[in-house]
Amino acid sequence: MSMDITPTDDYVLYADTKKSLSGLNKRMLFLLLPIVVLSFIFCGALAHMFTPQPILPGQHNPPPQVSSTAAHISWFPWFLLAECAFLYVVMARSHRKQQKPIVVLNSEGITVDTTATHLGLIRWEEIEEVRSYTLIYRYVGIVPKNSSALCRRLGTGRSWMLQLNTFSIPLYKLLGIFVAPINIPQVYLPITVDELTARIRAYHEAYIRPVVPAYQSVPIAYDGSIWPPPPARGPSP
Repeated sequence: MSMDITPTDDYVLYADTKKSLSGLNKRMLFLLLPIVVLSFIFCGALAHMFTPQPILPGQHNPPPQVSSTAAHISWFPWFLLAECAFLYVVMARSHRKQQKPIVVLNSEGITVDTTATHLGLIRWEEIEEVRSYTLIYRYVGIVPKNSSALCRRLGTGRSWMLQLNTFSIPLYKLLGIFVAPINIPQVYLPITVDELTARIRAYHEAYIRPVVPAYQSVPIAYDGSIWPPPPARGPSP
């Protein structure tokens, strides 16, 4: 299927709520639920080790054990389960209340406003690279030219996820894994990440305005195509 990606108008993309909620349910079921179950098993075995054992006839007194330790350990899986349930409720509510577009492309730049990333406008001249990649899930990755400068412009409230990703990138590089500072997950998109990547690149190439420093500007020689000709510059005294 061909897609017209000529950047003639503003492009507005809204989240697919049903798709994003389905992705959230899958992540809870296949990622967090096994962690909670394993924590129940591990903490149950660990709490049993700290539980005082009865003294059998003719047996020497066992070393003193702290019974409160076992109680604290046994409460941890329940705390983790409650935290995961609370996180699920908050994220599901955020997905349902998402009314603003998650991606807007125009002549100024790209505006990113997903459930997890509320960056706002990123100007075209601030973007170095746009590419799609896979890290467990599929993403549209945006690499800024200067992440620190972009964080300062956006402010701490909007750039905390960008700062976190930027901080973790060197570790992923050591493992040979590409991670972008700014990511748009496939789970939110009604189109594929490859389609959105191609559209972002088309807008970026069309509207990028390269900045030429004044000291690099070269005077244009007169070729006779303009009349009257521009005044000639004499030698400086």
